[in-house]
Amino acid sequence: MLDLSFTNLSGKIPNSIGYLNSLRDIRDLIDHLKSLRWLGLLNTKFSGEIPDSISHLKFLVALGLSYTIISEEIPDSITHLKFMTNLDLSFTNLSGEIPDSIGDLESLEFLVISDTNMSAEIPDSISNFKSLFYLDLHSNMMKGSLLPSICNNTYLRYFDISNNRLHGVITQCSRNISLTMVDFFCGTIPNAWDGCGDLEGLLLNGNSLEGEVPSGLSKCKSLKVLDLGNNHLNGTFPHSLANLQNLQVLVLKSNNFHGPIDNSSVIKHPFSSLKVFEVFENKFVGLLPKKYFQNFDAMNNVVNKGRIPKYVEIGKFYPITIVVKGSEVIFLKISVVYTIVDLSSNLFEEEIPNVIGSLHTLIALNLSHNNLESQIPKSMGILSTIELLDLSSNRLTKEISKSLSLITTLEVLDLSQNHLMGHIPDGTQFRTFDATSFEGNPGLCWFPLPKQCEHPSVSHIVVDGDDESGFTWKVVMLGYGCGTLLGLVVGYMMLSTGRPTWFNTFDDDLEYMIQKRQKKEKTCLYRKMKSIP
Repeated sequence: MLDLSFTNLSGKIPNSIGYLNSLRDIRDLIDHLKSLRWLGLLNTKFSGEIPDSISHLKFLVALGLSYTIISEEIPDSITHLKFMTNLDLSFTNLSGEIPDSIGDLESLEFLVISDTNMSAEIPDSISNFKSLFYLDLHSNMMKGSLLPSICNNTYLRYFDISNNRLHGVITQCSRNISLTMVDFFCGTIPNAWDGCGDLEGLLLNGNSLEGEVPSGLSKCKSLKVLDLGNNHLNGTFPHSLANLQNLQVLVLKSNNFHGPIDNSSVIKHPFSSLKVFEVFENKFVGLLPKKYFQNFDAMNNVVNKGRIPKYVEIGKFYPITIVVKGSEVIFLKISVVYTIVDLSSNLFEEEIPNVIGSLHTLIALNLSHNNLESQIPKSMGILSTIELLDLSSNRLTKEISKSLSLITTLEVLDLSQNHLMGHIPDGTQFRTFDATSFEGNPGLCWFPLPKQCEHPSVSHIVVDGDDESGFTWKVVMLGYGCGTLLGLVVGYMMLSTGRPTWFNTFDDDLEYMIQKRQKKEKTCLYRKMKSIP
């Protein structure tokens, strides 16, 4: 084995490297180097071209040249290495064509030629790979169309040809291949997926695909990631996918889907493993999918974070794009504990359901640019891990719940362009946001907006009135005045026994006031209670 990866070596690869007749390990440099099996030059400063002498390393099984400055074309000499199983030429300056003779490497299992200047078409000879498991040709300048001969690679599990100049349609033969990552073309998605049992990821983002999502995809029981975003797909929400119990990521963003998203399925636990639900920029209408929210089990259950972070993998890490205040933020890999719901830029109406608060592991929630009404549910205050909350450009009314200001994880907040009113809660976290998070709400006042409240002291006291609980601040205030016996007894008992679960969200100043006055009023309370016959 000869591994010079991640060094500062520079210059050309010496032609004499092909005459190391017996090298098995770097410690054997003094020996003959005929039996070299692994050659790693990753992330070095080697430049020039791959020397023809490399063909003398007859027993080489792995060659890694990624992140080097090697240029020119792939030489035919590489194709003489009959025992080669792993070839990585990614992130190089290689140009020209993939030689047709590459098909002579019949033992190849792992082939990566991505992020290069390679052009021309994918050679027909690629179908000669009988054991190819991993094929990554993404981010080149390859032309032409997907070859039907790719269907002959029955062992292929990972296939990425995204970010090229390919064109055409998705061939029917796709059903015979367990594709993991694909990114191509136009036309419709074929409804023929009988052989997709091992398919873990299907990425068709950013093409010109039309038509509906085929129901046949529901047969892909191993599917973890389905990304159909940024196409021209239409039809209604694909409820047939709800039965995919391994599906973690569903992206339907930026298409022409329409109609309501309501759970009309008879499936008991639809989308139970879903962690990312992105359907923004469509024409969905009606109510938010309350029943689906109730069954997002993977978002309801708190996951213990281990010492070693884990990520969603489908042959390699799956990247995700999140829109933050109108700007796209790209994450090169997504943690298994990172949960996202984005239904923005649709036509959803009426209120935000309280059940949204049960999605305990939510990191990002975007419901902006809809027609949502009523108040922000107080249940959102128990989203203790949320980092991004965007409810802007809706018709939300009433006060902002104090509970929101107590979420310590919140980093991005946008409540702008609504009909909110009253005093902006004075929580520690809210003081980190500027006026843009609240602008466009004429009825709002207090920091960080320049508008002051007319009666700021009253606004601090009257917070989070909750009709559903049957217990309001009017009762509490009555209970701390000696003039009204009934209000006093009820208020005192509510504070002394079985406090409501949302009690911890009360304003800090008011809680301090209550504690201070409790001693003073205790005598008054005792006398009043003794006077009851």
